[in-house]
Amino acid sequence: MSRKISLTYSVGLLIAAVLGAVLFICLSLFLGFGARPLSKTGYQVLGIGAGLIVALLLALILTVRRLIAHPIGTLSSFAASHIGSDDALPTDLLERQDEIGELSRNLQAASIEIREQRLGSEMKLGDHARALQNATVQLDQIGRTDQLTGLYNRQYLKQDALALLALSIRQQDVTAVLSLDLDRFKDLNDAHGHEVGDQALVHIAQILKRSTRPYDLVVRSGGEEFVLVLPLVTDAQSMIIAERIRMAVEKTPLKTIGGPVSMTISIGLYIEAGLRDIEAAVQRANEALAQAKAAGRNRVCKTGAGN
Repeated sequence: MSRKISLTYSVGLLIAAVLGAVLFICLSLFLGFGARPLSKTGYQVLGIGAGLIVALLLALILTVRRLIAHPIGTLSSFAASHIGSDDALPTDLLERQDEIGELSRNLQAASIEIREQRLGSEMKLGDHARALQNATVQLDQIGRTDQLTGLYNRQYLKQDALALLALSIRQQDVTAVLSLDLDRFKDLNDAHGHEVGDQALVHIAQILKRSTRPYDLVVRSGGEEFVLVLPLVTDAQSMIIAERIRMAVEKTPLKTIGGPVSMTISIGLYIEAGLRDIEAAVQRANEALAQAKAAGRNRVCKTGAGN
């Protein structure tokens, strides 16, 4: 006999047995003994019937508790606290072939579906969060980067230079600020066009990247002008770096469809130990750059805090 039959009929059979016992007592009392006083045998029959009723009622309570009340309590607790989680209902409930088993399997299936939907939602939220984070990083990168050359822009110069200046201050070392300008850039644009002019700026940016250290700051400050911040250098080292950059530009012409285009740059170099004001340092480097331009271009002019 299946469990479904046991659950459906066992309670009914117990109830029927209780009712039968009650009917048996009633028939024994009123049909078997009539109106005569109960004999000893009658009391014995009455006691047996009462005991039978108590036993059947106890069996009914235990059966209802085992087959219905306890499983329903388990299902209720699962629905309240574990629905949608990784937890599973007890195997004995899931394997039952009665109404409780069917209810258990349906509840477990609903829990799995809710969990899958939750995980799917969390994945989508995670994707959205990552996309938002990437977009924020890209916007930040766009806001601080020159789109033509890929170098930092002037807007980011002061913010990023602070960390380099702090490093030099802690080390009590010299910081060099270089202001660079592509010589006769207007003439280059007029002779070869603005597209070649843009290529020339990218060409200069690539040379600057190759000629500096990983922790140096290279900035396109505007137009054909560039700024370099070099921490932890000596006077001699800063001059060597500036000359290396100038010579690299002079000896590496820009390759174009119309042929190679030669270029030169002028550099203003400012050096100071314990540098704290980057804007003032850039201004001093620009003054040295103007001296280089006035002296004939394609050269490096240096100034320092004491000059």
